[in-house]
Amino acid sequence: METRAAAPRRLIVAITGATGAIYGVRLLQTLRKLGGVESHLLISSAGWLNVQHELKLGKQDVHPLADVVHSVRDVGASIASGSFATDGMVVAPCSMKTLASVAHGLSDNLIARAADVTLKERRRLVLLVRETPFNLAHLRNMTAVTEMGGVIFRPCLLSTTSPPPSTRWSITRSPACSICSRSGPPCRLLGRDCAALTSNSRQASRTDRRQAGFPGSPRRACRSDGPQRLLPMIANDWKTIKSRLSRLSNNGAALYWQ
Repeated sequence: METRAAAPRRLIVAITGATGAIYGVRLLQTLRKLGGVESHLLISSAGWLNVQHELKLGKQDVHPLADVVHSVRDVGASIASGSFATDGMVVAPCSMKTLASVAHGLSDNLIARAADVTLKERRRLVLLVRETPFNLAHLRNMTAVTEMGGVIFRPCLLSTTSPPPSTRWSITRSPACSICSRSGPPCRLLGRDCAALTSNSRQASRTDRRQAGFPGSPRRACRSDGPQRLLPMIANDWKTIKSRLSRLSNNGAALYWQ
């Protein structure tokens, strides 16, 4: 009896013109390091601008991270067909223009077409939206993609300040692993391997965060310092609240505090 060869694991990764190109590049690096998945890369023209501006990387640096690179104008590429089996697609980061194209099924370039194929074939589509704040059009487009079966994934960094480059790569490791676990059944296995990979280097990440000036875990600080540190802080906050409320009292009535 002949045995059918297992279909290769394939994941489509697209980088569009939103801030956070590091997420797409980090995902490609993670897939390359873990192995077992054939990555198909798409980068829009605005995405290339962000890669060059944010990461100081060029095509010669990013293209080798993927197994196959497609042009966004090549709507006849293999990933534009539903017969080309993939495990899913990740758009990291996802611009609001790409989100709108996917939500309304425009298929105006290969990124939107591949996303449309991923949804119609009931495969996993993950969009890393990076816009903030959202207007009503953004929210409705995200709702539409969610109703179609897509996953809206908004990664959150540990701080809003700009960390140094070495720390920036460290703190994006966890979102990249989380993306792996949401990109389809085969990639969930990769997600577990990636979690183990992350746990092995977790101590190094903590060191990077401390060097960058990021605060430690509040719970860990509470356990080490105890109530002796927290009670004075609460008392000072309470005094501030009382003084502000007293100044807001304009009706002549006295405010009594127990």
